[in-house]
Amino acid sequence: MQQQKATIDSVSVTSATDMAISYAESIVQKALEFLRDDRKKERLVEVECKTCFYINNQRIGGAAMTSRPCGICDMPQMYGSTATDKLCLKCALEHQLCKQCGADVLMRPRRIFKV
Repeated sequence: MQQQKATIDSVSVTSATDMAISYAESIVQKALEFLRDDRKKERLVEVECKTCFYINNQRIGGAAMTSRPCGICDMPQMYGSTATDKLCLKCALEHQLCKQCGADVLMRPRRIFKV
């Protein structure tokens, strides 16, 4: 595979610098939101851990209806894209797990998990 040469000039350098600064600022902002957890009530209603809610909140999926069984109860869940959750809402609430990734919703370390 061969890619085309990137044009590097004053406009491209200025643009790339602005993008890099913007990206870095967004990372810092997400980290501050993660640490403060000011939207904890909203996050717990969504049944998501702090990482999924504040950091990993821009999931990208393919445009295809996708079915995925819940990781605990095996009930099929239907999604509007290929960005699916690991757990159904019922199991996530019952076990206090993030529906998106399966982590403890309060980010407590668990050594044992029982269904």
